[in-house]
Amino acid sequence: MNLSFCGCGFLGLYHLGVAKTLVQKGRPLFEKVDRFCGASAGSLIAALLATKGPDEEQSIDFCYNLAADVRKVRFKSLNPKVSLLDPLEEFLLQALPPDAHQLASGKLFVSVTRKKKNSIVSEFQSRDELIKYLLASSYIPRITGKEPIYIHDRRFLDGGMTNNLPIPMDGRTVTVSPFAGRQDICPPDASRKPMHMNLAKQRFRVNLKNMRRAYHAFLPPKKEKMDKYFNQGVRDAEAFLIREGYIEEKQEAPLPAEEQGAAKGQ
Repeated sequence: MNLSFCGCGFLGLYHLGVAKTLVQKGRPLFEKVDRFCGASAGSLIAALLATKGPDEEQSIDFCYNLAADVRKVRFKSLNPKVSLLDPLEEFLLQALPPDAHQLASGKLFVSVTRKKKNSIVSEFQSRDELIKYLLASSYIPRITGKEPIYIHDRRFLDGGMTNNLPIPMDGRTVTVSPFAGRQDICPPDASRKPMHMNLAKQRFRVNLKNMRRAYHAFLPPKKEKMDKYFNQGVRDAEAFLIREGYIEEKQEAPLPAEEQGAAKGQ
């Protein structure tokens, strides 16, 4: 079983809503996952799950704070003076455990682009190397970072440019996307005659809602709208778990011994 998160910029909050729901309510599914895959922002969520990084609240706070900082700047993330990778690197250095590269090797699959061709990286020699690949998977020149990402003297770019939704060759892959499309977990935009387009190995539904989502992926909206993306991820994940029969029912706590006796007496 594989779990793959697409690249989506600031809509990574949708992924966090999905991840939180799968961990808390979808244990029967989540415990079957052998590989976590992702591109760009999706690779970050995959890495946190694969390495058992910070709890979701810490990650959610980081996303909100980063978006708030970007909204204060003129032209937001399009401002050449803004680097999204600097605060991201600082967060990863604090969030990932010391043995993150060992936990991630063979379990985390990160999509990166080199010389206009896609590569999927799944082996990491050190924690620093793991972080560099995660930064590389999110590096879009003049948008997310100022300086190119070099690893072993090789230059890498955003993995979403060439493969925005990596899917391993074997096993079933549960795909996650904040854009409406043909993924397992995604917004169910209603349409009588839906049209789709293929972009960077991902199917997107052609509609105005997805165009608005693409805009928000690069230019973060206000907190109220970001809350909606997070909650949408929660709802879509719950719908998937119910549809697939993986929802974990809450067990009622047993009554204390004295209350059990009183109940029997009744």
